[in-house]
Amino acid sequence: MARPMLQAWSSRTTGWMSLTVIAVSMVAAGWLVGLLSSGGAQAQSRTPATAGLLAVIDVHEVARQLGERDRLQVVLDAKQQEFQDRLTLLQQGYTEQYEARRDAIGTPASAEQQRELEQLSLSLNTQILQEREAAKVEYNQFQLELEEKFAERLRPYALQIATAQGFSVVVRRERVFAMAEGVDITTSVIAELKRIPEFTGGSPFVPARRPTVGVSQPSGGQFNPDNQRR
Repeated sequence: MARPMLQAWSSRTTGWMSLTVIAVSMVAAGWLVGLLSSGGAQAQSRTPATAGLLAVIDVHEVARQLGERDRLQVVLDAKQQEFQDRLTLLQQGYTEQYEARRDAIGTPASAEQQRELEQLSLSLNTQILQEREAAKVEYNQFQLELEEKFAERLRPYALQIATAQGFSVVVRRERVFAMAEGVDITTSVIAELKRIPEFTGGSPFVPARRPTVGVSQPSGGQFNPDNQRR
């Protein structure tokens, strides 16, 4: 029996890490108060407080230099294969269901019976596509959890290094339109983290498996009864 072909599905990270803003309060104060005396205008002023400075970090580069991106990709590839295997089993079950009904009808099928088979094929194909879309959501959520966990681990070190250099806010480099020299702390962060075993040889965080309703797949195929054994 010729099985229906599965459409390959691949999901790769487009914007790999999701570290939004590592921030502490940015203090910026200062104003000029003018006081007038009866003898004439006498101005008094206060010196503005030091404004908080922004540091920039390239999270993609940090992950690459530490090998974290490759470690996480191994986990993601395994998850994708798990979904693909589940889809294959699901489609095999649908194929058997269709063939059992077709064999029960026999040949030649009446016009009404042919319409019944067409409706069954449409229903099964729709279910497969729905499972695929549901699994894409599940896969993307799994990926975001991995990335957020890395961000949580990175955050305190990045802030500590930034503070030591006189900065009070750290932002992702991808979100910066332009910057002056000396505000990028990526190299400093990488150098510091390479001294910490947690970031150089540890396994990536893997979120706990969440219970799923039904079978959710990240790869989908079309249920094509015309390709089935006659």
